Amino acid sequence: LEFRRVLFRSGIVVNTFPKKHYPWHSIENALIKDDFITIDFKNNSLIQKQINEPVSISMCNEFNAFCEQQLTNSKTSQS
Repeated sequence: LEFRRVLFRSGIVVNTFPKKHYPWHSIENALIKDDFITIDFKNNSLIQKQINEPVSISMCNEFNAFCEQQLTNSKTSQS
């Protein structure tokens, strides 16, 4: 399954048809681990997909750190 993601400061865009935009304030957590991307939403829904292409450890760490920072910023701005 082809599952492309694009990260923005405003949220995650999933390149499906149609494209879906998920703002950071609706996401509880997002990460890549063991060749899976997981997006956990605050409404208890979950997207989990296997990544079809190899992801380096450094890319995985960069993705996870970016998500963590954006989620922290989102929580801070809503307080």
